[in-house]
Amino acid sequence: MNRLIKDKPRLTALCVSLLSLGFLLFIAPFIIISFFNYPGAEDYAEVVLAQEFGFFGYIRELYLTWDGRFFTAILFGLHPLVFHSFFLYKLFPIILFVLLFISIVFFIHSTGVFNKQKHTVFSISIILFILCIYNTPSTVSAFYYYIMSGIYTPPVIGSLLLFATIIHINKTRHSLKKLSLIIFSIFLVYSIIGSLEIFIGIILFSLLLLFVYQIKLNKPEKKETAILLASAFSAAYLHISAPGIRVYFNQNPMPINTERFFSAVKNCIVVSNGAFLDFISGNYLLVLASIYFILLLPKSENDNTPFKKLKLSHVVIAIIFIIITLHVLAFPYFWSLGDDAGQFYPKRLFSSIYVVFLFSWFTMLYIAFSYIRPKIKGKFNHYHFAKLKPLISVFIIICIPYSPAWKTAVDDLLSGRAYGYHLEMQDRISKFKSADSNTRVWIDPLEHKPKTIYSFVDLAPYRGSGWNDAYEEYFEVQEIIFNKNLDEQ
Repeated sequence: MNRLIKDKPRLTALCVSLLSLGFLLFIAPFIIISFFNYPGAEDYAEVVLAQEFGFFGYIRELYLTWDGRFFTAILFGLHPLVFHSFFLYKLFPIILFVLLFISIVFFIHSTGVFNKQKHTVFSISIILFILCIYNTPSTVSAFYYYIMSGIYTPPVIGSLLLFATIIHINKTRHSLKKLSLIIFSIFLVYSIIGSLEIFIGIILFSLLLLFVYQIKLNKPEKKETAILLASAFSAAYLHISAPGIRVYFNQNPMPINTERFFSAVKNCIVVSNGAFLDFISGNYLLVLASIYFILLLPKSENDNTPFKKLKLSHVVIAIIFIIITLHVLAFPYFWSLGDDAGQFYPKRLFSSIYVVFLFSWFTMLYIAFSYIRPKIKGKFNHYHFAKLKPLISVFIIICIPYSPAWKTAVDDLLSGRAYGYHLEMQDRISKFKSADSNTRVWIDPLEHKPKTIYSFVDLAPYRGSGWNDAYEEYFEVQEIIFNKNLDEQ
């Protein structure tokens, strides 16, 4: 080990190799189970509408009658089932995994925190990617159920790409490259804000703070930020002024009063705190990742970031701002549903907030350490603690079986639930495809229901269900009937 400590490149290579091994062990069950993934009832319901109205007609219909998520409508209009491809549906979670990892690498590399050291950037990206899934409230809504993951995960990926692109805009002096980056950023702004309401505030506040900071220091890049800020406001207006939102409000009146406001604030704070405790509790990897992150931070003299000269008041304000932001993310949810919101956090929404929480956590860690580091200069020797890195890498691998999401995925595979579900769905789909509009199809209720992928809501054992109608219309069969009632199961 002493020899390795003296040979920094070999030590770094060892850490990267260990983390790469951990990455492969962690992601393997999630990739495998993707091929046992099948559409759910809401998938068929949306696809039937998309086929009825056509691509542009479907987007228009959702915008006029449902909500303002115009980018989500585009993704739904491109649903794999529109092209009758079950293989693309299985491939979609894998595409999300790849895009999430790429966006994390791009973001970490762009920040310049690690002086663009490729091995270090790759190591931190691996850890952050694993963390994004490690304790996620719901793999179903985050990755596997298209009709949910198409709403909640793309804005997370888009936000990481946007912030990384903005950094590149501020650094580049090449006019054509800068123009290309601005156009790409505008596309990202519209796609993020057009996906999910909570990201409207995140993007607007981030760009507004950056704009104020650039004006204060008279930065030349304030013009580009002003363009992005104007794009964000226009995208937000396009979202919140959608006729579909007015239709929803007319059907579900929401009285604007102080009682509803304070009730939403209380529920938001209480439920968010409970969610954050769930994120942290049992998350041994977060502790190890935090230590590893600090060990990888460069020495102060090599720090090219804007955190060289921090005051304690700056640190406190930044951390308080981040904490408040995290607590208000779910406010639109609790405001819109009022007393119907329930006492438990919606896992589909907090799957996105969980990722925001993780990046906020490491941002707070970096800001705090940037303040402390000059004060302990000479006392904290990175090279002295270098031998801890391989050890932590080993512990990170050991932590993988403690991930609730990973344990569930492995259990679904080893118990045969995922494969059994795959066989049952294959049998159903073959029956649906071989039938015609004059045929009644008799099926059995699902016996295998893996928890990692969407399987918990089955067809109803009776006529009149909207889900059954969607299946019947998509596969063009007369009627779907259960061989025995679900209540007997």
